[in-house]
Amino acid sequence: MGGNPVERAVHAVVPFAGQSLHGNVWSLADQLGVVARSADELIEALGSNARRTVIVLPDVHSGSVVDLVLDLVRLPHLRLIVESRTASPAHQVLGRVECAELDLDHDQWRDQQRYEQWLASTPEPVLAAAPRFAD
Repeated sequence: MGGNPVERAVHAVVPFAGQSLHGNVWSLADQLGVVARSADELIEALGSNARRTVIVLPDVHSGSVVDLVLDLVRLPHLRLIVESRTASPAHQVLGRVECAELDLDHDQWRDQQRYEQWLASTPEPVLAAAPRFAD
């Protein structure tokens, strides 16, 4: 991935929203250079290759995808970055897995002053679509 050090490279990104589990498994397999037609085959293929691999899984919310994540997290050489909506069933299940959680709803991850500086230096068209901090 470009000039990123290998230990920081992301190897696969699969947005699960609106896609079937099988479609996402195929996408992951393709990006990771393995052959897998099912979640079980993906786990088997990734388990037999011990290279360090980073996978980003945004918008995880369905039960079948959570099951896949729970299987992937058992492979010690994989690093997963998983996004789930706060208080969703997926978030509750994934909260039981030992992991580092970055919950962007918590104030500790927000910097209001830097955000306001960014807003002040941003052109008008971009501002229309800019996210707003909740008061």
